Amino acid sequence: MKLKILGSAAAEGVPALFCVCPVCQAARENGGRDIRRPDPQ
Repeated sequence: MKLKILGSAAAEGVPALFCVCPVCQAARENGGRDIRRPDPQ
């Protein structure tokens, strides 16, 4: 039996709510394209 797992990445965006890791902090400081969210178009 073979299994193919699709879409196994984290579902949360960056920065994650209440997260204080360096990646999320840098994304908050830089803003713009560093923050994953739907395009406002």
